[in-house]
Amino acid sequence: MHKAQTAILLFSRSLEAEFRAKSFGLTRDRFRQLYTALVRKTRQTLDGVTAPVFEFDSHQQVGSEFGERLINAIKEVQKKGFDKVIVVGNDAPGLNPEILNVAIQSIGRGKNVLGRDSRGGCYLMGFDLNHLDLNAFYQIEWHSRRVFDQVNSLLQADTSLPQLADLNHREDLKAALLVKTSPRSYIVSLFKLVFSSFFKAFNLKEPIKEVSSLKTHYRGPPGLVFITSY
Repeated sequence: MHKAQTAILLFSRSLEAEFRAKSFGLTRDRFRQLYTALVRKTRQTLDGVTAPVFEFDSHQQVGSEFGERLINAIKEVQKKGFDKVIVVGNDAPGLNPEILNVAIQSIGRGKNVLGRDSRGGCYLMGFDLNHLDLNAFYQIEWHSRRVFDQVNSLLQADTSLPQLADLNHREDLKAALLVKTSPRSYIVSLFKLVFSSFFKAFNLKEPIKEVSSLKTHYRGPPGLVFITSY
Protein backbone atom coordinates (compact mmCIF):
# COMPACT_ATOMS: atom_id res chain seq x y z
CA MET A 1 0.00 0.00 0.00
CA HIS A 2 1.03 3.61 -0.63
CA LYS A 3 -1.02 5.16 2.15
CA ALA A 4 1.48 7.97 2.71
CA GLN A 5 1.54 8.92 -0.96
CA THR A 6 -1.06 10.68 -3.07
CA ALA A 7 -1.85 9.60 -6.63
CA ILE A 8 -3.25 11.81 -9.36
CA LEU A 9 -6.04 10.56 -11.60
CA LEU A 10 -6.21 12.30 -14.98
CA PHE A 11 -9.83 11.68 -15.91
CA SER A 12 -10.73 12.90 -19.38
CA ARG A 13 -12.43 12.15 -22.67
CA SER A 14 -10.76 10.81 -25.78
CA LEU A 15 -10.47 13.13 -28.77
CA GLU A 16 -13.60 11.78 -30.47
CA ALA A 17 -15.68 11.83 -27.30
CA GLU A 18 -14.54 15.35 -26.47
CA PHE A 19 -15.38 16.57 -29.99
CA ARG A 20 -18.90 15.15 -29.69
CA ALA A 21 -19.37 16.76 -26.28
CA LYS A 22 -17.98 20.24 -26.99
CA SER A 23 -16.63 21.10 -30.41
CA PHE A 24 -16.48 24.89 -29.80
CA GLY A 25 -17.99 25.15 -33.29
CA LEU A 26 -14.65 24.12 -34.79
CA THR A 27 -13.92 21.75 -37.63
CA ARG A 28 -12.70 18.33 -36.57
CA ASP A 29 -9.12 19.10 -37.62
CA ARG A 30 -9.08 22.47 -35.84
CA PHE A 31 -10.53 20.89 -32.72
CA ARG A 32 -7.89 18.16 -32.83
CA GLN A 33 -5.21 20.85 -32.66
CA LEU A 34 -6.90 22.49 -29.69
CA TYR A 35 -7.39 19.17 -27.91
CA THR A 36 -3.77 18.19 -28.48
CA ALA A 37 -2.57 21.52 -27.09
CA LEU A 38 -4.69 21.15 -23.94
CA VAL A 39 -3.56 17.56 -23.34
CA ARG A 40 0.08 18.56 -23.84
CA LYS A 41 -0.28 21.43 -21.36
CA THR A 42 -1.92 19.15 -18.77
CA ARG A 43 0.79 16.52 -19.07
CA GLN A 44 3.50 19.15 -18.74
CA THR A 45 1.82 20.31 -15.54
CA LEU A 46 1.59 16.79 -14.16
CA ASP A 47 5.26 16.22 -14.99
CA GLY A 48 6.01 19.07 -12.61
CA VAL A 49 4.97 17.11 -9.50
CA THR A 50 6.37 13.92 -8.01
CA ALA A 51 3.04 12.20 -7.40
CA PRO A 52 2.31 9.18 -9.64
CA VAL A 53 -0.24 9.81 -12.39
CA PHE A 54 -2.83 7.39 -13.73
CA GLU A 55 -4.67 8.39 -16.91
CA PHE A 56 -8.18 7.21 -17.77
CA ASP A 57 -9.70 8.54 -20.97
CA SER A 58 -12.89 7.31 -22.65
CA HIS A 59 -11.19 4.11 -23.81
CA GLN A 60 -10.29 3.02 -20.27
CA GLN A 61 -13.42 4.25 -18.49
CA VAL A 62 -16.15 1.79 -17.54
CA GLY A 63 -19.80 2.76 -17.04
CA SER A 64 -22.71 4.43 -18.78
CA GLU A 65 -22.89 7.66 -16.73
CA PHE A 66 -20.20 10.14 -15.75
CA GLY A 67 -20.47 9.41 -12.04
CA GLU A 68 -20.21 5.68 -12.57
CA ARG A 69 -17.18 6.04 -14.84
CA LEU A 70 -15.46 8.35 -12.35
CA ILE A 71 -16.11 6.03 -9.41
CA ASN A 72 -14.79 3.02 -11.31
CA ALA A 73 -11.62 4.90 -12.31
CA ILE A 74 -11.00 5.97 -8.70
CA LYS A 75 -11.46 2.38 -7.56
CA GLU A 76 -8.85 1.25 -10.09
CA VAL A 77 -6.36 3.72 -8.65
CA GLN A 78 -7.22 2.50 -5.16
CA LYS A 79 -6.54 -1.09 -6.25
CA LYS A 80 -3.00 0.00 -7.10
CA GLY A 81 -2.54 0.79 -3.42
CA PHE A 82 -3.40 4.50 -3.18
CA ASP A 83 -5.96 5.76 -0.66
CA LYS A 84 -5.32 9.46 -1.30
CA VAL A 85 -6.38 10.57 -4.79
CA ILE A 86 -6.51 13.88 -6.67
CA VAL A 87 -8.76 13.97 -9.73
CA VAL A 88 -8.12 16.48 -12.54
CA GLY A 89 -9.14 16.84 -16.17
CA ASN A 90 -7.38 18.31 -19.20
CA ASP A 91 -9.56 21.37 -19.79
CA ALA A 92 -8.26 23.76 -17.09
CA PRO A 93 -5.09 25.25 -18.61
CA GLY A 94 -4.61 27.46 -15.56
CA LEU A 95 -3.75 24.41 -13.46
CA ASN A 96 -0.07 24.41 -12.53
CA PRO A 97 2.34 22.35 -10.41
CA GLU A 98 2.11 24.86 -7.55
CA ILE A 99 -1.64 24.33 -7.22
CA LEU A 100 -1.20 20.57 -7.36
CA ASN A 101 1.48 20.65 -4.67
CA VAL A 102 -0.77 22.69 -2.38
CA ALA A 103 -3.52 20.10 -2.91
CA ILE A 104 -1.11 17.25 -2.16
CA GLN A 105 -0.03 18.99 1.04
CA SER A 106 -3.65 19.51 2.12
CA ILE A 107 -4.46 15.84 1.69
CA GLY A 108 -1.27 14.95 3.53
CA ARG A 109 -2.56 16.95 6.48
CA GLY A 110 -5.79 14.96 6.42
CA LYS A 111 -7.90 17.60 4.65
CA ASN A 112 -9.92 17.01 1.49
CA VAL A 113 -9.43 19.70 -1.15
CA LEU A 114 -11.44 21.21 -4.01
CA GLY A 115 -10.67 23.64 -6.81
CA ARG A 116 -13.65 25.62 -8.13
CA ASP A 117 -14.01 26.40 -11.81
CA SER A 118 -15.71 29.46 -13.25
CA ARG A 119 -19.02 27.67 -13.88
CA GLY A 120 -19.66 26.15 -10.48
CA GLY A 121 -17.90 22.89 -11.22
CA CYS A 122 -14.59 21.46 -10.00
CA TYR A 123 -11.30 21.45 -11.87
CA LEU A 124 -9.71 19.48 -9.01
CA MET A 125 -10.99 17.09 -6.35
CA GLY A 126 -8.72 15.57 -3.72
CA PHE A 127 -9.75 13.16 -0.96
CA ASP A 128 -8.76 10.33 1.35
CA LEU A 129 -10.72 7.23 0.37
CA ASN A 130 -10.51 5.90 3.93
CA HIS A 131 -13.03 8.58 4.91
CA LEU A 132 -15.24 8.72 1.83
CA ASP A 133 -18.15 6.62 0.61
CA LEU A 134 -17.71 6.77 -3.17
CA ASN A 135 -21.31 5.73 -3.70
CA ALA A 136 -22.28 9.27 -2.67
CA PHE A 137 -20.82 10.44 -5.98
CA TYR A 138 -23.80 8.87 -7.73
CA GLN A 139 -25.95 11.64 -6.23
CA ILE A 140 -23.87 14.50 -7.65
CA GLU A 141 -25.46 16.42 -10.54
CA TRP A 142 -22.37 16.24 -12.73
CA HIS A 143 -22.00 18.81 -15.54
CA SER A 144 -24.24 21.28 -13.67
CA ARG A 145 -23.47 24.53 -11.88
CA ARG A 146 -24.19 22.78 -8.58
CA VAL A 147 -21.28 20.35 -8.74
CA PHE A 148 -18.86 22.32 -6.57
CA ASP A 149 -21.39 22.97 -3.82
CA GLN A 150 -22.65 19.38 -3.83
CA VAL A 151 -19.17 17.84 -3.75
CA ASN A 152 -18.05 20.25 -1.05
CA SER A 153 -21.09 19.34 1.03
CA LEU A 154 -19.91 15.75 0.78
CA LEU A 155 -16.18 16.33 1.35
CA GLN A 156 -16.18 19.38 3.67
CA ALA A 157 -13.04 20.34 1.82
CA ASP A 158 -10.36 23.00 1.89
CA THR A 159 -11.60 25.37 -0.85
CA SER A 160 -8.76 27.91 -0.72
CA LEU A 161 -7.31 26.94 -4.10
CA PRO A 162 -7.66 29.68 -6.74
CA GLN A 163 -10.66 29.62 -9.02
CA LEU A 164 -9.78 28.64 -12.59
CA ALA A 165 -11.62 28.63 -15.89
CA ASP A 166 -12.60 25.28 -17.39
CA LEU A 167 -12.79 25.35 -21.17
CA ASN A 168 -16.20 23.97 -22.09
CA HIS A 169 -17.55 26.78 -24.31
CA ARG A 170 -16.04 29.45 -26.51
CA GLU A 171 -16.78 32.12 -23.93
CA ASP A 172 -14.74 30.13 -21.41
CA LEU A 173 -11.61 31.11 -23.35
CA LYS A 174 -12.38 34.74 -22.60
CA ALA A 175 -13.06 33.89 -18.95
CA ALA A 176 -9.68 32.16 -18.75
CA LEU A 177 -7.96 35.39 -19.77
CA LEU A 178 -9.60 37.19 -16.84
CA VAL A 179 -8.41 34.70 -14.22
CA LYS A 180 -5.19 35.95 -12.66
CA THR A 181 -3.68 32.49 -12.20
CA SER A 182 -4.17 31.46 -15.82
CA PRO A 183 -1.03 31.25 -18.00
CA ARG A 184 -2.11 34.07 -20.28
CA SER A 185 0.46 33.55 -23.02
CA TYR A 186 -0.79 29.98 -23.33
CA ILE A 187 -4.43 31.10 -23.43
CA VAL A 188 -3.54 33.62 -26.13
CA SER A 189 -2.12 30.79 -28.22
CA LEU A 190 -5.43 28.96 -27.81
CA PHE A 191 -7.25 32.08 -28.99
CA LYS A 192 -5.06 32.14 -32.06
CA LEU A 193 -5.84 28.49 -32.70
CA VAL A 194 -9.60 28.76 -32.23
CA PHE A 195 -10.28 32.09 -33.91
CA SER A 196 -7.62 32.19 -36.62
CA SER A 197 -10.16 31.55 -39.38
CA PHE A 198 -12.13 34.62 -38.23
CA PHE A 199 -9.09 36.87 -38.36
CA LYS A 200 -7.96 35.44 -41.69
CA ALA A 201 -11.29 36.55 -43.14
CA PHE A 202 -10.15 40.11 -42.43
CA ASN A 203 -6.67 39.50 -43.84
CA LEU A 204 -4.94 39.89 -40.48
CA LYS A 205 -1.46 38.42 -40.60
CA GLU A 206 -1.29 37.84 -36.81
CA PRO A 207 -4.66 36.87 -35.30
CA ILE A 208 -3.71 38.13 -31.84
CA LYS A 209 -0.50 39.99 -31.18
CA GLU A 210 -1.19 41.01 -27.59
CA VAL A 211 -3.93 40.75 -25.00
CA SER A 212 -4.19 43.19 -22.15
CA SER A 213 -6.72 44.26 -19.53
CA LEU A 214 -8.65 47.47 -20.11
CA LYS A 215 -9.20 49.45 -16.91
CA THR A 216 -12.29 51.64 -16.82
CA HIS A 217 -14.20 53.57 -14.15
CA TYR A 218 -17.15 51.20 -14.58
CA ARG A 219 -17.78 48.47 -12.07
CA GLY A 220 -17.36 44.86 -13.12
CA PRO A 221 -14.56 42.76 -14.63
CA PRO A 222 -11.98 44.45 -16.87
CA GLY A 223 -12.47 44.43 -20.59
CA LEU A 224 -10.03 42.90 -23.01
CA VAL A 225 -8.01 44.67 -25.67
CA PHE A 226 -6.89 42.62 -28.67
CA ILE A 227 -4.05 44.33 -30.54
CA THR A 228 -3.85 43.04 -34.09
CA SER A 229 -1.55 43.74 -37.00
CA TYR A 230 -2.87 44.53 -40.46
